[in-house]
Amino acid sequence: MIPVARRVLFWIVRLGVALVLVAAVLAVGRHAGGGALIVTASAATPLSITCPPPITAEADQVGGAFVVPGTATATGDGVTITGPSAAVYPLGTSTLTYTAFDNSGASVSCQTTITVVDTTPPVITCPALVTAEATGNESAFVVPGSATAFDIAGPVTITGPPAASYPLGTTNVIYSATDQSGNSSSCSSAIKVVDTTPPSIVCPAPVTAEATSPAGASVVPGAASASDIAGPVTVTGPSGAATYPLGTTPLTYTATDFVGNKSSCVTTITVVDTTPPSITCPAPITAEATSPLGASVAPGAATASDVVGPVTVTGPSGAATYPLGISPLTYTATDGAGNTSSCVATITVVDTTPPSIACPAPITAEATSFAGAMVNPGSAVASDTAGLVTITGPAVGTYKLGTTTVTYTATDQSGNQSSCTTTITVVDTTPPSITCPAPITAEATSPAGAMVNPGSALASDTAGPVTITGPAVGTYPLGTTTVTYTATDQSGNQSSCNSSITVHDTIAPSITITTPAHTVYAIGQVVNASYSCSDIGSGVATCAGNVASGTPIDTSSAGTKSFTVTAVDNVGNTSHQTVTYDVGYNICTLYDSTKAVQSGATIPIRLEICDAAGNDLSSAGITLTAIGVTQLSTSISGPVMASGNANPDNNFRFAGPGYIYNLSTKGLSTGTYALSFTISGDPTIHTVYFQVK
Repeated sequence: MIPVARRVLFWIVRLGVALVLVAAVLAVGRHAGGGALIVTASAATPLSITCPPPITAEADQVGGAFVVPGTATATGDGVTITGPSAAVYPLGTSTLTYTAFDNSGASVSCQTTITVVDTTPPVITCPALVTAEATGNESAFVVPGSATAFDIAGPVTITGPPAASYPLGTTNVIYSATDQSGNSSSCSSAIKVVDTTPPSIVCPAPVTAEATSPAGASVVPGAASASDIAGPVTVTGPSGAATYPLGTTPLTYTATDFVGNKSSCVTTITVVDTTPPSITCPAPITAEATSPLGASVAPGAATASDVVGPVTVTGPSGAATYPLGISPLTYTATDGAGNTSSCVATITVVDTTPPSIACPAPITAEATSFAGAMVNPGSAVASDTAGLVTITGPAVGTYKLGTTTVTYTATDQSGNQSSCTTTITVVDTTPPSITCPAPITAEATSPAGAMVNPGSALASDTAGPVTITGPAVGTYPLGTTTVTYTATDQSGNQSSCNSSITVHDTIAPSITITTPAHTVYAIGQVVNASYSCSDIGSGVATCAGNVASGTPIDTSSAGTKSFTVTAVDNVGNTSHQTVTYDVGYNICTLYDSTKAVQSGATIPIRLEICDAAGNDLSSAGITLTAIGVTQLSTSISGPVMASGNANPDNNFRFAGPGYIYNLSTKGLSTGTYALSFTISGDPTIHTVYFQVK
């Protein structure tokens, strides 16, 4: 068996020979100017490729440089080479790949590089010289101009001097331009700060001085102030104390800065004489008034002086009468320049003696109302040596009960006062008025009398509230009771009045009859009378009926009877009450009421009339008359029918013992029936029963 490695090598050799043959055939038929490099071999050539050497190019435009890459070489059968073309390559190193393909489709590659560099510095142009006026501290704040720059390979960063304070004189400044590759260029310009502005100066305010002698006044001139934005300033001008004459003297001040610029100003010193002479008035005088006109007073003399010359003093002199109050006195001093001074002294005439006053006598008045009494207090009298007196005191008005102290005050025109007091006493000696309520008549409600509210009295008093006492609500006896009401005012004065309460009994007693009742009793039935009498007023004196309560009433015979009770109270009021009752017979049947008869048959109704004890009272003189038949189940009534002629006029026939009625049941249906009948002398209707089948 042939090893695998040898078999593979065999086929590779055969494949290489075949590829060489194919390449030869293709070479015969292809033009040499085709797009791919054709390598023709008569035998199989190994495929290989060699790249061109690396290229370094200077950037010639923004972003890079235009570069034509080199050409790769290759060996092999029918070789075609592909690779990069001419183009703009960016700054930095770009890797290029070349690939060779032979006619069997095999390929091989290699790589080289194109490096684009920027070593050319940018071009920079500086701004022109800047000239600025100093603005302070021997300098000026300046914003330098801007430089311009260009670089073929791309953007440029420019740095230069900042906006800042630059000193007087010329300062050189540097600008730099740096491209993106770090290449840089520089240029220089200058900033010139000058001072052409003169300093400012302010003179001291004008001085006005008062002359201290005929020569004028000694004055120290003020100092001027100066400043310069560029630096220090020297100020020249007057200084030191000197005597300046009356009138106005001009003073000049000059400021010079350190480059020689100057400014000046002018102020003045004016010496005047405006001080008036000094003057001293005499001391104030106080005098007591001796009459309503005031007091006689001699004023003092003023004194005056002036540093410049003589003084003339004018003012009051000699004794005169001055009125009450303060009188101002004016003194004037005039110097040789016409300046004047004045002062004022006073003469005060006072009144310190109080007036005399006498009060009116005390007053006593009777109260006329709750508030007291209207009183005119009277007038005080007063006098004063210095003039009029005003008297104040209590006014006419209402004064309350009791003693009120009132004060009168006399005030003179100077305010001096004197006072005195008197009294106003308001008394209440008049008793109150009182009106009693009308007499009351009440109906007695018990033997004790009646509960009565006596009513209220009315009272009033001119001086104030009134307290009323009187009878209380309570039980008052039968008859007339005199009641007294008393009114007491706040001062203890009293008035009384009388009224009366009469309790009477005009209502008759009431009667209650329990037995006999308005009903039917049997003849001979024992029924005891039961009744009572009552009276809400004076009470019952007598209470009597036909028989005494608890004893039998009359039931001895048939008929309607009456029972009367008479009551009399303790004051003679009488009442009567009558009750009617019926007395009748009991019925004692002599037939079987439960035995039914055939409808149409005759029932002999046999009965006796009896007393309460069952004794037969039947007799031919007592008539029983049938009046109707009623079926109990239907309550239907109809006429009674006798059978035959034994019961004419429907009367029972007395047959001894008792009575008989031959009742026809013709036309009656089955049921229980009631036969109604009357008995002569008996006010009731009686009933017996029978059965029909």
